[in-house]
Amino acid sequence: MKQIFSVFAFTFKNGARQKTFIITTVIILAIILVACSVPRVLLSFTGGNIEDIVTGKFYTCYYIDETGKLNGGELLLADKLTDTEFIVATPEDKDRIISDIASDAKTALILIANGEDGKPAITISAQDFLNRAAANSGDIASMLSKLYSTRVMEELGIGAEIIADAQRQIPCTVNTEGGLTPSGYAAGILLITLTFFAVYYYGYGVASSVASEKSSRVMETLIVSAKPSYILIGKCLGMGILGLCQFGGILIFTALCWKLLIPPDFTVMGTALSLTSFTPRSVFLIIVFFILGYTLYAMMNAVCGATIDKLDELNAAMMPVMLISMGSFYLSYFTAMMGTTYDYLVNLSMYIPFSAPFIMPFVLLNGEVAGWQILLSAGILVVTIVIVAAISIRIYNASVMHYGKRLKLTEAIKKRKSK
Repeated sequence: MKQIFSVFAFTFKNGARQKTFIITTVIILAIILVACSVPRVLLSFTGGNIEDIVTGKFYTCYYIDETGKLNGGELLLADKLTDTEFIVATPEDKDRIISDIASDAKTALILIANGEDGKPAITISAQDFLNRAAANSGDIASMLSKLYSTRVMEELGIGAEIIADAQRQIPCTVNTEGGLTPSGYAAGILLITLTFFAVYYYGYGVASSVASEKSSRVMETLIVSAKPSYILIGKCLGMGILGLCQFGGILIFTALCWKLLIPPDFTVMGTALSLTSFTPRSVFLIIVFFILGYTLYAMMNAVCGATIDKLDELNAAMMPVMLISMGSFYLSYFTAMMGTTYDYLVNLSMYIPFSAPFIMPFVLLNGEVAGWQILLSAGILVVTIVIVAAISIRIYNASVMHYGKRLKLTEAIKKRKSK
């Protein structure tokens, strides 16, 4: 135990002193501070009303009615598309406006002309489908169609009350029985991404530490004072605790910035920012799976660092582990993007040990996952860690003091067996 602690202390201190670690931490904290300050800055510029920013006129849409049956339709659309300025134009302006659209992505044209059946037809012209008018073509057609039917019924002498009742919007309520919420969905995807980068970054730190000490012959000193297996465990613990300290500090700083800087009831695109999906149980399990995921990938990365004796060979040595981690990340990420619709993908990601650390935070925040499912996923992950650790220690023992030509994994296993 003393040998493991000595290696742990050495790795932890060495990692904490590195400029890359310090600079990365400062940059992340600065980004969090700026991001949490944005709502306050917007409120200060708008006199305390964030809607002044949201409802600014960022688009221009010309409105031409050649039929004369939908005059005033631009006023109806302006109430819906509040960020768009509607300008009534004449048919003579059509060619000029279309020419302007070709060079201005924020300009559009709504043209109402008689179709082949003599009834009004709507044509929306924009530079691309991302334009506000083009993206809301369905709503525009629906509102103008409603206006047209009102005008037709008025011409037939139908009373305003009957028209209003005929066009009344039927109330619709959406009830969701699952635990998927907008805030939980966004937080889950963010955690998948953060977990991947944390596991990759700290795992790379383990491999880099082993490789640098081996190339500088410091490993020879460590081998004298500790067994190779203890060195592997100590280094993984050192970088792991260092990573947890950094990650925990970032989370605490984020929570403080959230509490002090984010205004109450602040919304993004009409959705309130909420952390209700985070419960003591979910936070505890997310940390557990993060630690297990880090341990799994750290063991593999340490072996990658031990199989080389030059730092410029590290990326090539880490490629197999990198491919496994990236494949597992994308499986979890795309599964989360589809929500909980495809249960077989969720279950597949949960029970594959390499992807479980990535998908479990999303599942814990957005679903009613049973206790036995959590235990089964964690159990498979723990068994995999034990197997990988046993193999990693075997390979590490055989390759950590090997210099010269890079030692292949199969050769390292055979070399260890022959001893």
